[in-house]
Amino acid sequence: MGSPAEAYEVAVDPQMRHAKAVVEIDHPSHGKVETINSPVFVMGSEKRQPVVAPEIGAHTREVLRELGYAPDAIETLIRSGAATAPK
Repeated sequence: MGSPAEAYEVAVDPQMRHAKAVVEIDHPSHGKVETINSPVFVMGSEKRQPVVAPEIGAHTREVLRELGYAPDAIETLIRSGAATAPK
């Protein structure tokens, strides 16, 4: 029994690539990037492709609205740096 593989070794391992444990996805600002595929297989269901995580603050306005904040209060929080949202 050998030592556990380092993360970079797993990412380039031919067996892991053949098993589609490491897959490419399209990132809106970085182009094609590699990520880890879900290890979960459900019989009778098609496996879903991984997706890019949302940007930091992508849902700030929506969440604050759902919490009852008025639009002007949300923009004040963002301008002050207390909350983050894309421009």
